[in-house]
Amino acid sequence: GGGGGGGGGGGAPLGAVQVVEQQQEPARAAPKRASKRLRSYSPEERMRASPLLRKLMEAADFNSNVDGGSQAWKALMQEAIGLAPAAGHAELIGIMRAFRSNTIGKHGKLLDGLIERWQAAPPT
Repeated sequence: GGGGGGGGGGGAPLGAVQVVEQQQEPARAAPKRASKRLRSYSPEERMRASPLLRKLMEAADFNSNVDGGSQAWKALMQEAIGLAPAAGHAELIGIMRAFRSNTIGKHGKLLDGLIERWQAAPPT
């Protein structure tokens, strides 16, 4: 009989954990909004950057959710590929594949990460 009571006691903490997980669900949904791209590059940052990084900053900040925006953004990225060494082409093409014209966040964040890495160690 005592063993059954222990099992019941073990069930209560599991129930408590489930409640905690349920309480965390809305918290997971809220950061989706916060995960939007919050930064943009200042004129000073662009001036200090190499021509390649300047072009990537322009593409990261570009609002493609307008008429002709998708084609204009892709043209910026083609210019960046032209400025980049061959070692960087695959990553730039990968970002172009992730592009969705109505969501600046995804490709903007990918470009932000790439810019940060390439500022520290440019592709050669």
